[in-house]
Amino acid sequence: MNIQYRVIKKFAFLICTIIGIVFMFAWFSGSEVRAFVRMQNVPIEFHGKVVDENGAPLGDVDVKYKVLSGSYIFSGPKQVSFNSSVVTKSDGSFSIGRRAGMILIVGPLGKGGYRDVLSDGRSFGYGGVPQPHLPDVANPVVFLMVPEGAARLEKIDSPRLSFAWNEGSIRVPVAGLGTLVLDPVRAVEVPVLGEKFDWKIGLSVEGAQIVDCGIEFPVIAPDSGYVGNLKYEASKDDEEWPSMLRRYIAFKSDTGEYGLIELGIYVDRRNHRVNGTLNIIKNASGARNLDEP
Repeated sequence: MNIQYRVIKKFAFLICTIIGIVFMFAWFSGSEVRAFVRMQNVPIEFHGKVVDENGAPLGDVDVKYKVLSGSYIFSGPKQVSFNSSVVTKSDGSFSIGRRAGMILIVGPLGKGGYRDVLSDGRSFGYGGVPQPHLPDVANPVVFLMVPEGAARLEKIDSPRLSFAWNEGSIRVPVAGLGTLVLDPVRAVEVPVLGEKFDWKIGLSVEGAQIVDCGIEFPVIAPDSGYVGNLKYEASKDDEEWPSMLRRYIAFKSDTGEYGLIELGIYVDRRNHRVNGTLNIIKNASGARNLDEP
């Protein structure tokens, strides 16, 4: 009898909860719902630039784009799209605006004799996303097109990493490039799993100069800024302490070839070892485009 009572009680609570949710939604008028959706549909502003494999601007490129915006029907919010296109100026620049939405998809690009290296386009968030795109006319987003017959990049190596802290330089042979050298150093004290600690990782490539490109895949290697080594570090006092190091690093070999190193390292390991991966692509043609193989 007691068991039956508890079951009936839980069922009644569930029914009351459902009824309460229904009345809560019924309380809001259609205008309030539409106002909420409009909050998510913010004005779209975007500035881009199209270049070729050597970084030279490309004019007269047809840039297709799509704006996804929220609307509201009886069954709930949904996304509707607005499709259009713009043409780049002689300096390769283009701008998109005068629309409101949540997501902007730029691409594909079209120009006779060239191919778009990212045929599916690139997405940029605006309304209702944690890290919205911040437009900057002085620093436009770069898009890449290469000649129709241009050779695609070659994936030259994908070694896996596993090494210990504080044991000197780690040398990783990379086929077709040289030797990648890592210098991992961390605080001497042994932390409890999950606790923060100070760490540093130096990186260099014998036979190449390197430059950090951040956490987003670059479509073209920089033309300057290359150095002999890079250093990444974190302090246990950092508010946003990274337990993973993920970077894209462009390189220029001593023979004049450009390429890209995708580095992923997990630094928070209780067994005092660090594990990770490397993906390395190279453009044997000497051009700077870094479209994925």
